[in-house]
Amino acid sequence: MTLPEFDTPKSFADFREGMLQKYSGLPAPAPDEVKNLSPDKWMDFQEYDFRSITYNGWASFVDDPNASNKRTIRMPGNHNEWAIQLPLDIVTTYFEVAEADTKFKIIAYLRCDATVTDGLAMTCGVYDTKKSVGVAQKNIDVSTISGTTYQKIAFDPVALSPSMYLWFAPPKREGDVQAVYIDRVVVVQE
Repeated sequence: MTLPEFDTPKSFADFREGMLQKYSGLPAPAPDEVKNLSPDKWMDFQEYDFRSITYNGWASFVDDPNASNKRTIRMPGNHNEWAIQLPLDIVTTYFEVAEADTKFKIIAYLRCDATVTDGLAMTCGVYDTKKSVGVAQKNIDVSTISGTTYQKIAFDPVALSPSMYLWFAPPKREGDVQAVYIDRVVVVQE
């Protein structure tokens, strides 16, 4: 495992908290979509697995009783930076026995706090750094993920490579969308 460099005591504290949560936190139950699948066909990523940009207040780890393991990662709605990312190289390594053209379904569990009932709540997508191209993107409406319950957002199945990552960004709608939350991401081999 490669450890990141830390530019502030807070970024190290967030990393430390994520490691403590990962190795001593509450285990999350398997989501309904994968309960009957073999464990070698899916992976679950929690908030501590995400790469997050916590400086400038762009992202933070918070407790949430509605999250699958009672922790989540939060971004305020006042920016639109890709401040939460999940490198997908670990997925392709885990599924290295799969055929090269195997597709994977990505399911994100999201929610938002908003004072409006429609319009953009957040965007997310898959980006390929080797090809410098977006592979998939979703614009998610407030009406889809507003409230305290996490909603399942699924991408169409896509072939993955180690040079890809999943990203999340809030809408830069200060006053309309207060915050967006990512509970977990589940990747399922098709």
